[in-house]
Amino acid sequence: RPHPHPCPRARSPSTREPYFSAPISKGSMLNDLLNTGVMAAVIGGFALGNLQSWDPEQATNINIAIYMMNVLAVHANTCSSLASALLYMVVNNLVEEKAEEWRKTNPWKTLMMFPTPKFVMGTAFYLFGVLLLSWRDMDVKNMGTWQYVALGIGAGSVAMVITTASIVAWGMSKTRQMSGEEALDDALHGVDSGG
Repeated sequence: RPHPHPCPRARSPSTREPYFSAPISKGSMLNDLLNTGVMAAVIGGFALGNLQSWDPEQATNINIAIYMMNVLAVHANTCSSLASALLYMVVNNLVEEKAEEWRKTNPWKTLMMFPTPKFVMGTAFYLFGVLLLSWRDMDVKNMGTWQYVALGIGAGSVAMVITTASIVAWGMSKTRQMSGEEALDDALHGVDSGG
């Protein structure tokens, strides 16, 4: 005769994915925001420097493309840096024990997703702009080989950024190590997906 209140079966540890990422914490969020904000400001500054050489009298297609790539880089990186700074202020004032719960609530869950993609996008635009800049500047007599070498280096840099960003995004989407309370709850009440 079955027990009237059967205890749920705990999931077997062998069926779980291995955890490589630590649980979300106040410290990890602060570190991510600080890192993203500083690097976005640096790359945005580099891109802004490229805008200073704009000459309206030489508004060729490639010069316009270089200018627009750097405009996009400046805006994306500035947005990333400012968002990181504002979110840092909010996270810094959180109660440590409530940080993980806060991270899962809206609008914060959505807002915390903005700084890093904006930074990656801004960096990609900056690198595309540098690629075009080197192509334009080396478009002179007897520089054909070096022009293509510079193009290859630039294309490799852009590809590396896009590939790394994709792999990191995939890795970060994996299951994180559970916090102490979640692990305890999982051990006591977890049930196999198969029932």
